[in-house]
Amino acid sequence: MTPGLENSKVAAFGCSYGASLATWLRYKFPHLVDAAWASSGPLQAELDFYQYYEVAGEMYANVSSECIAIIRQGYREAKKVLSTPEGLEENRDVFQNWTCGNVTEMTADDILAYIRAVVSDQYNTPKHDVESCKFLQSKNATTSCFQQLAAFVVNKSEDVCFEDEESNDLNWKYQTCTEFGFSFTTTSLNQPFRDTYPAIDIDLESCAEDFGEGLTRKVLQRSIDRINRVYGATNLQVTRVLSVHGTHDPWHRLGLYQEKNKDSPVLLIPGTSHCADMSKLESEPESFQLTEGKRKGMEIMEHWLK
Repeated sequence: MTPGLENSKVAAFGCSYGASLATWLRYKFPHLVDAAWASSGPLQAELDFYQYYEVAGEMYANVSSECIAIIRQGYREAKKVLSTPEGLEENRDVFQNWTCGNVTEMTADDILAYIRAVVSDQYNTPKHDVESCKFLQSKNATTSCFQQLAAFVVNKSEDVCFEDEESNDLNWKYQTCTEFGFSFTTTSLNQPFRDTYPAIDIDLESCAEDFGEGLTRKVLQRSIDRINRVYGATNLQVTRVLSVHGTHDPWHRLGLYQEKNKDSPVLLIPGTSHCADMSKLESEPESFQLTEGKRKGMEIMEHWLK
């Protein structure tokens, strides 16, 4: 114990999974933690995370109907041209310069998965949406929607697909395989990727390969139910937790983004992305909404920690 700090108040801060932990820390140990600032924290464990692509679709649709139409049509054409061995071989080259891996070794499902990932990046911003739609809508009469979408994905891939030597991907994968689920599915009709891709089954196969055959759908669902029961999901009754989310962040749909009681305020900041209130984007100026959100958040925390 540091001398002089024996009676100091304690606050927990975190973003993404760290925000979930900060919320649960205050929920389980209110006598130890006086307040929490939770940025972009998913609290509802869910096997079928269909909402992820819904938010992505909303972002582009809010820019223009033409933009989202090109994405939808481009993805439909991509599925068609990549559906045969001949088509896959002939069209791999349009992705040759992307940073998502060696396209010559990828299956059609691999390529489509990366298209969805790049289009639905959780760090998208309004500026990105406008610029992306401007690029997509610049296609000429001789360019197909597939070709334009592929060009966009190649151009943007370096912002989404990169190798991180200190990545905790395997750790996170183990948690999703054993506790949370979080399969990005295309089961919703309110998203741009109309597909029958069995995301949950594919994810479970990958889980079994890495962590053992015992990780079945039934086992995972039982763990998901337990997590939601023990930690309250989005129905937990907790005080002095500030939940901050951005409307552009697909993860906000599994968090506390609607205020249920005044003791746990919610800031849903328009046009901001994942953990935007805890990170500084060097590429663009901070929006007024984000600045104001941070100011309100600091006022709330200062009041709690007096």
